[in-house]
Amino acid sequence: MAFGNYYLLNPAEGWAAVCISKNACTSLKAAVLSANGRPVPATAYDVHVAIGYEESEFLRPVDAGPPPGVHVFAVWRDPIDRWYSAIAFLRQRDVLVPRRQVLGLANATRIRLSLGQAVAATQNHLAREPVECDEHLRRQHDYCDFSTLDSVVEVANLNAFFVQNGWQPLPHLNEASRQIERYDKISARIAQLYEADFALFDRADPTQPGPSDVSHTGVAGLRTTTAHDVGNVGS
Repeated sequence: MAFGNYYLLNPAEGWAAVCISKNACTSLKAAVLSANGRPVPATAYDVHVAIGYEESEFLRPVDAGPPPGVHVFAVWRDPIDRWYSAIAFLRQRDVLVPRRQVLGLANATRIRLSLGQAVAATQNHLAREPVECDEHLRRQHDYCDFSTLDSVVEVANLNAFFVQNGWQPLPHLNEASRQIERYDKISARIAQLYEADFALFDRADPTQPGPSDVSHTGVAGLRTTTAHDVGNVGS
């Protein structure tokens, strides 16, 4: 079974982030551990294990609604960048083998064969109910109702967003990045499959401040939106 949809809670600093895989999720989890006096493991895998995969003091199911009294946000990433990153991650043998039950044996093989086959496997996953879709391939749109959030922050501006709000800087995990060659035809198809994710951010005007969201002020060029700007895009 794929990982469900959760808010990542930071009680020490008063924020909660939607856990969206491949959207700085590991760094956010490391930040929660650090701020709450827990050891921060050296590897991404161990960071995820330390937070856990079920409801806890640090994880709240999205179905329970946004946690009260804290700043709730999501990190947005260009869907094409996110997909290539996800496929590079899923192609690793130590990741792919234990996920075969989730991905399906045929899909697991297809992801490794070629990017064209990876697109086909992705399309197959996106046809499922969102929570049954592997979390790395799940649309950002399907993680939560974005209209309920206080902020939506582009991943490139996440560090600036943290500085602006007076939160601890995000820890840097020294792990090698995984990259694969990109092709225009593949990217165009991914843009179609994840069209709803582009709408989450592009329909907002980043130059216009929201009525009460401080994330629009204080850092020059910080591109972020509010739920007011985004509107009801969770339906």
